[in-house]
Amino acid sequence: MSAEITVEGREFSLEFSDEETGEPKRIALTLSEGFTYRAVVRSASQQQNIVARFAESELAAVVPPQGGFVGNIKVWENLVLPASYHGHQDIEQLDSRAGSIFRRLKGCRRSGAEFCAQFPVGLSDIELRFAGFVRAMLVEPEIMVYDSLFKGLTRSEVEQVLEFDRVFHLFFPFRTSIWVDLELPMLPEIEARETFLI
Repeated sequence: MSAEITVEGREFSLEFSDEETGEPKRIALTLSEGFTYRAVVRSASQQQNIVARFAESELAAVVPPQGGFVGNIKVWENLVLPASYHGHQDIEQLDSRAGSIFRRLKGCRRSGAEFCAQFPVGLSDIELRFAGFVRAMLVEPEIMVYDSLFKGLTRSEVEQVLEFDRVFHLFFPFRTSIWVDLELPMLPEIEARETFLI
């Protein structure tokens, strides 16, 4: 899928062609207003491509369902690697910020220090999502992209994942978020400014 990303003023646009019909599609997000959006996608490959295009933008950070971690280094190193690569803060500031984010995540049963001392393989599915969210928060993105985070979770875990957006907007009230989900029965309700059906 070829896609074009444009940023003009406070509008971020992702334009692409529908895999099945070839019909042009567009996701347009207003930046700097604190809005939440949702994209519900029919095809898994199209959904993966949309998320990949967002990931290519320096404005966005993606929270993948399995954390997207390097397995042979501890969670802490996985958390700070992207932020330090992009020149965000020093390690002590990142440590303090990560602890603050972990404390605000409802349902997070381990302390930030306990999470960080583990290897990713020792974390449950919901814990991988918690850690992936913290890692994305540390890069302080303009756009937070939640990539199919609901599949395989219990109802209470889904509620915990829905808290991510509240925490994101608590730290960054005027930044933008988008939930990108494969079309599945029983997707949870999300208060979105706009829902894109793709």
